[in-house]
Amino acid sequence: MLELQNKTVQRILNCGLLILAGILLVSFIYGDLLYTTRHGINFWDILFNGRILYFYQDNIAVSGNVYYTAEALCIYNFLVYLVFAVWNFPLWLLEKFAAVDVMNNIFCLTYMKLLPVCATLLCAKIIGKILKEADATKEQIKFTQYLYLSSTVILTSVLITSRYDTLCSVFMLLSLLYYLRKDFGKFLFYSGISFCFNYISFAMFLPLLLLKEKNFRKIIKCFLLVLLPYIITTIPFLFGKTALSTGGGNTFNYLSMMFSKTNGLFSWFPIFYLMISVYSFLTDKEKVGDKNFVFWLSFVSITSVFVFCFSIPYWPILFVPFMELVIGFSDTKKYNLYIMLEFIGMSGAVCEKMLYFYWCYVGDTFKSMLMSFIMPDRVFNEGVILGLLRKLQNTIVAKISIPAFFQSFFVASFLILAFLCLPKVDSMLQKSDFCSSENKLSDVLIIRFLVMLGICFFPFVTLF
Repeated sequence: MLELQNKTVQRILNCGLLILAGILLVSFIYGDLLYTTRHGINFWDILFNGRILYFYQDNIAVSGNVYYTAEALCIYNFLVYLVFAVWNFPLWLLEKFAAVDVMNNIFCLTYMKLLPVCATLLCAKIIGKILKEADATKEQIKFTQYLYLSSTVILTSVLITSRYDTLCSVFMLLSLLYYLRKDFGKFLFYSGISFCFNYISFAMFLPLLLLKEKNFRKIIKCFLLVLLPYIITTIPFLFGKTALSTGGGNTFNYLSMMFSKTNGLFSWFPIFYLMISVYSFLTDKEKVGDKNFVFWLSFVSITSVFVFCFSIPYWPILFVPFMELVIGFSDTKKYNLYIMLEFIGMSGAVCEKMLYFYWCYVGDTFKSMLMSFIMPDRVFNEGVILGLLRKLQNTIVAKISIPAFFQSFFVASFLILAFLCLPKVDSMLQKSDFCSSENKLSDVLIIRFLVMLGICFFPFVTLF
């Protein structure tokens, strides 16, 4: 039975999380959300004009925000814009019939940010259903949901860079839920939908498929079924070369960048991922019923993408729920160690992204939100973090080596956690006194919260 030992600490952490989330929600806005929101709002004009098949051609537009004036193409699958269109329909009405400048109104901007926030809360709810399916205790379920919602990656990505990759996480988690329920049809369906939102979701799908199916013909058939939603939502827009000339080409460029990170003459990711896939295929299909193994396989397969490949700063959202599932469903005696590995790894991953992609976290991200009202005459300097790096070492090497230093913490934490949670290793450790620490779990959670708090407030260095 999970026991935090100090209910006061638990309440303080929960209240602290809510306050921090509220501050971040109204303090930052990121350009990608504005552009995609504008494309979603434009959906209704294009639909009512009878030109939905020309959605990509007609939707090359500026956001309308005074600080983000560049033209933006539609670069995602049509389902992404459909979700944004439905969510932002009230904003279309305000703009169309009430002449509200929705792209510069702080309340409208906050409403836009609530889409990824609601998707994140939905992910937490599905995580609860997954653990319930795995016969986890109520304490384990609530604790895992807390770990997910208070993750440094989730808070910085959803509330600072306003990322909507949590939409993909929703369908990835649904696919895992129905996999555990042995409803293979829904597993394939939701895997296909998640693929439309982010190609990286395929990294989790394939090992789970190979664990379930050992017949090559069935594997190919399932693979084609998973591609079907993407094909259906792409073919109608090939008229006029819209999909290929915008979203398709841009996405494949990102995929090629993912495999560009090499060590010597080769990339580690294809080798590691091939090993995981072969291991899944050779494992007895009865393991499908082993919840520990399924959680571990999901975690290792999706997280390996971010350990061995290049990625832009928001994609790590996708591995977080699966890391927390592995930790939350483990033996509570191991929570201290696993949570320390988790927050060290998460902190390293976020710090690496903040330093390498510094423009995503400072400067323009404050504009149009609360800070621009509190400090109307302030010129926000987006180069503060890069300037800090140059002070440390005035060479281009600093920009690369220092982020890599933080990334190493993430890589090491992943490898250790993946090894310790490997089912055979885990069963061996259960027979020993491993991790029978008397330290209070609340102490570890306090340290985790303080580290997370410091990282989340780091972008505010721009204000000083």
